[in-house]
Amino acid sequence: MKDKTISKEVALDDLEKFVNHYSKKSVERNVLSESYPDVLEAIQDGFLSFDDNQTPKLKLKHPIKGEEGAVVLDSLDFKTRIKPSDKANIGKGISIATDILTYQLRLTSHIIGQPIAILDKLSPYDYDVVSQVCAVFP
Repeated sequence: MKDKTISKEVALDDLEKFVNHYSKKSVERNVLSESYPDVLEAIQDGFLSFDDNQTPKLKLKHPIKGEEGAVVLDSLDFKTRIKPSDKANIGKGISIATDILTYQLRLTSHIIGQPIAILDKLSPYDYDVVSQVCAVFP
């Protein structure tokens, strides 16, 4: 097993600050590793970091390459606020009650500032981290 870049305790500190910065209710520290295991691992592995405003940045573990093998995407910056008008535009034309997956994909795409097609190109590791980070934002 590869040594972690950041200790679990330091990673939990970072995760706690991040989640509680955006959550309406404080999340207990002992719940974080169960609720956000992939985020915690990405922090420990050195792929996920936060700036002073708790805005996450993910360095992709498996960068996306183009047809010729050149890296076309190696990191993702997250939008931390989804305005009500953005939510309305994201949900336009779909029934959220019956097509929640499409809404979730559109919302995730909006948060990472990339087209939906990029989500299909993310590795399972990177996609799981993106999904859990996006779940934090109201």
